[in-house]
Amino acid sequence: MKTILFTCLFLAIRSVSWSADFYLSAGGSYVFNFTSFSFLRSSLPTDPSDGTLFGFTGGNYTVRTELFANSLSDPLLFDDTFSHSGSSEATGFGIQFGFAPWPDFQGVARVTAISGTLELDGMRVDEVVNGGYYSTGWIEPVPEPSAMAMVAAGAAGLLACRARRRRPAQE
Repeated sequence: MKTILFTCLFLAIRSVSWSADFYLSAGGSYVFNFTSFSFLRSSLPTDPSDGTLFGFTGGNYTVRTELFANSLSDPLLFDDTFSHSGSSEATGFGIQFGFAPWPDFQGVARVTAISGTLELDGMRVDEVVNGGYYSTGWIEPVPEPSAMAMVAAGAAGLLACRARRRRPAQE
């Protein structure tokens, strides 16, 4: 009984640790919701007014990036595609508006894989607002738990409950 319990727990932990990277295949998408920026310093005359950077790793892929003011139902601020061909390598895709598109320090970005498979490394947004230089910092995507991890965790929980019920009462 204990062997089954430990096997289920091992599978759950292994599934979670192996799925820490976030991959998008054709048709898959991920939505970043950012709700706060940190003040880094007073802005300098050489600072750009804004900058949004996405990081991708992969071989041959095409990805669509969409930026929205506060929610996916808002009008698009930006919509473009980025393609990479060749060997698998880390690449960045940057966007500049020439103005601070999120003066309320919140926004939404959606990334959709059009073709191929890529690893979504994350995104970062920087802005100059009212004389201050602000940044979200690097935001990494959070993968959903894998189905195997959820099944293994559920099975481990059921087995633990069953083992507890079968244990003789201590007097």
